[in-house]
Amino acid sequence: MSRRQSVNGSDPSSASRGFGARAHSGELPAATPNLAAAWAAGVPASLSAALAEVLSAVRSRRPLVHQLAGPVSLPDTANAILAFGGAPVMALAPEEVAEVAGQADALVLNLGMLESDRLQAMRLAGQAASRVGVPIVLDPVGVGTTAFRAAAAEALLSQLLVSVVRGNAGEIVHLARLGSPVRPEGWRTVRGVDTAAQLAAAEASAAAAAEGVLPPAAESASWLARRYGLCVAATGPRDVVATASQLAIVENGTALLTQISGSGCIASALVGCCLGAGAEPFLAALTALVALGLAGEQAANEAAGPGTFRAALLDALAALTPQALAAGARVRLASLTRSG
Repeated sequence: MSRRQSVNGSDPSSASRGFGARAHSGELPAATPNLAAAWAAGVPASLSAALAEVLSAVRSRRPLVHQLAGPVSLPDTANAILAFGGAPVMALAPEEVAEVAGQADALVLNLGMLESDRLQAMRLAGQAASRVGVPIVLDPVGVGTTAFRAAAAEALLSQLLVSVVRGNAGEIVHLARLGSPVRPEGWRTVRGVDTAAQLAAAEASAAAAAEGVLPPAAESASWLARRYGLCVAATGPRDVVATASQLAIVENGTALLTQISGSGCIASALVGCCLGAGAEPFLAALTALVALGLAGEQAANEAAGPGTFRAALLDALAALTPQALAAGARVRLASLTRSG
């Protein structure tokens, strides 16, 4: 079996190339997620089984995940990949990144601590991956903080065959607005890599979940997915995974994930693991976020605080079984309808 053969037996390189159409309308299409059909039905057995199958594939295939990122999160993401069942490589030199990316099973481009040389290495690695069908994850860290990061994120999205964009809710909302003439109030209000709007929405999110209300980033994620023809994963108190025609809300997780640096970067790395094991983008993102949420819940039960939580999280990722993943997943599925 080829290392790039998908979980369901198809060739993922062709699926990855299918995400190459880049439609830049410049306007926000009208789309309203409709939750009535599947919101209260629980996780379908077929989805639970598929999540378990992806984790089993990660463990059996040990995908090679090439990461390009800043030094802050690399130890955490490398160890998380190992605990989850993958194999990390962090080649950064422009002289070798294309060769390494072309041999990897997945490529993760992380804009943390972005600088010009690292951005050039990302372009070279991404071009090589795109040529041979290696799936790419883009993590637009802090995309709302500077024009440099915003331009870098847009360029990588436009020039490369990105399979999944994984960012926090504020980053996804901002990224969706970059190419649009719509500039909502507060869109440039940032604090670190989080937007003020996201921080305010987080407090209300738990109450909204009980009422079946979508997380604030859902509309932006689904629009961004349609604009670039890819999968978007927005993490927050409730995670959103969206494609042009699919939407899921992941309710696994713990507030302690927000109290350690690099938890979002770990999420992106795990998405890379699942893509590298052959999962299609929507299922890869879902599996990664459910797994991280479940592991976080387990670690929170054992940790005394953020310091011990970080170590316990790695243990929980390593101990997570496909059966536990399927049994513990809390995912809500929705259909998308467009108005007009």
